[in-house]
Amino acid sequence: LAFLDHHVKAGNSLVGSDITEVLSDDGPGDDDGQITLTQAFASVRQDTLEHVMDLMADLLAYDNETLDEIKSMEDLYHEIREDPLYTRLFELANVHTAEEFGCDVPEDAYEQMAGAIEKEDDWAEIREEDWFTAAQATADEQDFFHWELEFPEVFFDSEGEKKDEAGFDTVMGNPPYIRVQNLRQDNPSLVEYLENSIRYSTSTGRYDIYSPFVERGSALA
Repeated sequence: LAFLDHHVKAGNSLVGSDITEVLSDDGPGDDDGQITLTQAFASVRQDTLEHVMDLMADLLAYDNETLDEIKSMEDLYHEIREDPLYTRLFELANVHTAEEFGCDVPEDAYEQMAGAIEKEDDWAEIREEDWFTAAQATADEQDFFHWELEFPEVFFDSEGEKKDEAGFDTVMGNPPYIRVQNLRQDNPSLVEYLENSIRYSTSTGRYDIYSPFVERGSALA
């Protein structure tokens, strides 16, 4: 228990996107012909996640028993979190989630990001777009938490492929108890997200926020 930075994370557990959902290979995303998901995303997903897992492999190889190893783990973890490609994956996932909070994103946004994610100069241009900066601001405001990216070793193998038994062995929690009536006053955008998300079937009527927490925990195991 000497080094925990890669295990203890903070964020809104209920709000985020799975990178395998964002960079899916399921084809067009709707009946209007809007291209949000293309076959090309599969190779982008594979390349980027394999890169992330290469970084994580070095971190997880430490025995975490001596002070020198702990310091080395800390330094390496900070390098991983600042890795350009890893950072871009988070930003891409932020755009995907921000759409569910009402952010307007161009029809070809995901094609643009998939084509630029491995190119520093191209990604820098995307970062200047208004829709992109608005999405990142929403991510900060709502404290998005992308489980697959925060804990890639739990969901992906060394080659960046989704594990057959992806997920946590155990999920424990003490979720907050907040009636939706109160939540609607404090954070109406979050309520709208919960009630429109396919993840949370219990977010209907006069519910309490603990119910979507239970659903989320069950889905992660």
